[in-house]
Amino acid sequence: MKKHISICLAILLLPLTVSGQALRGSYFFDSSIQRVKMNPAFAPKTNYATIPVLGDLSLTVNSNIGVSNFLFPKGGELYPYLNQNVTSAEFQAALPNHPSIKMAMDMDVLGAGFYVGPKGFVTFDVGSRVNLRMDVPSELFVFLKDGMAKDTYNFKDFAISQDAYLQVSGGYRRDLGDLVPGLTVGAKLKLLFGLEKVDMRINNAQIKMGQDKWELTTDAEGSIYGKGVTFSEGQEDGEMPSVNLDTQNLGLAGFGFAVDLGAEYKLPLDIPVLDGINFSASVVDLGTIFYSDENVSKLQSKGSASFEGLKDINAQFDVDESLKKIAADFMALANFEEVQGVGGSSAITPKAYVGVEAPMLNNLMSVGLLYSYMYGINDLTLSYNLKVKNIFNVGLNYSMLNNAKSMGFLVEFIPRNGVAIFLGTDYLNLQYTPQGLPVDKLIMNAKFGLNATFGSKHARK
Repeated sequence: MKKHISICLAILLLPLTVSGQALRGSYFFDSSIQRVKMNPAFAPKTNYATIPVLGDLSLTVNSNIGVSNFLFPKGGELYPYLNQNVTSAEFQAALPNHPSIKMAMDMDVLGAGFYVGPKGFVTFDVGSRVNLRMDVPSELFVFLKDGMAKDTYNFKDFAISQDAYLQVSGGYRRDLGDLVPGLTVGAKLKLLFGLEKVDMRINNAQIKMGQDKWELTTDAEGSIYGKGVTFSEGQEDGEMPSVNLDTQNLGLAGFGFAVDLGAEYKLPLDIPVLDGINFSASVVDLGTIFYSDENVSKLQSKGSASFEGLKDINAQFDVDESLKKIAADFMALANFEEVQGVGGSSAITPKAYVGVEAPMLNNLMSVGLLYSYMYGINDLTLSYNLKVKNIFNVGLNYSMLNNAKSMGFLVEFIPRNGVAIFLGTDYLNLQYTPQGLPVDKLIMNAKFGLNATFGSKHARK
């Protein structure tokens, strides 16, 4: 099996990781601790403290490609796309125009929320944030399929980026019902401490393939931000430039800030069964990190080069090659060289939410519609929410704009005093391969966490 399974499996397997992104299914549960991350105007029904490590565990990945893009049923058999029974035209028709993979890894080290008087709620947290993104030109997969069948390939918009930073934040939510009945607003200020950022991009590249070598014309650029992070050029053609860490000089490389802003308005209605309509909106992680000159390396590649690389790729490619090795070989084609570095800034990934909820039967249940935007992806989630005495929450939701168009669920137990527990997913895939990958698009998450709760006399029942 070694020579006929392509990089698709490596790409699909790489991004499975721990993440702290809040579940959209918790957005309409007014006793939920999780939803505070999505809108600072929200507050749970009790004070809480995050249990380090156990407070938020999850598995998350978001991509517009999946196993179904690379496996083809024919005559009762299932063939990988490199198989001769799958034509190049069939394979290209199955690929999206711009394959991409996005993920985020968040870890909350400390976190707490508590009521201050009858109208105010304060939050505080300390944690780390890591964002990863890969954009792969569809022509790269065609290259792996057709190999030497074509003598010229054109690649553009191949990009790999990663950034890591520490975050210290404090938020305040205020009930403004005395001024505008039903209105609550909230804001959170975040101090950001940049650790590192790597951004490599091939804007355009053309490969002319010969028997002995490949001729390459490139237009590429890159940036490396980090204290104690250095860049080394490849010593030979086709050798990947390396990013090195000087452990003696590691430290904070940049500083910045971000804000979360949110509001909720509850419109009461005197209608049987229906208790009213709740409107809410927020923008989260709106901010930038600034880096000084000495902590920035700029890279560029523009011109012609030759590369003596993989030969007869259809026969030689090995499934055991990881995505890191494949990406390194391909990015080495750009032949990056370091140029004079200058200071710069890096915007963090913003997220936005707009929700409408209709609570019913004295808030025993509700239906909600949530629009969300994150990592360049729009989604619309319809949810049904059952709330039992503000202690036990059960929800079902359906996301209709994402690539998977999938179901999700959430179960929460939030006692006034004790240990709160939640379990859920926004994407419940029902079909998986033996390797544990969803058959359709690779969009998945599973989330579990524990928080300590201690009641407040100011929390509204």
